[in-house]
Amino acid sequence: MGEKQEIFRSGFAALIGRPNAGKSTLVNQLVGEKVAIVSDKP
Repeated sequence: MGEKQEIFRSGFAALIGRPNAGKSTLVNQLVGEKVAIVSDKP
């Protein structure tokens, strides 16, 4: 009793498109934290 349970969420998403089209940036913005790797270099 009185235990605090953490909410754990997981899932998969696949975005298909050209390189450097902003797919990773879009995913990061939708989730609200950095979950996809983004690099300044192509």
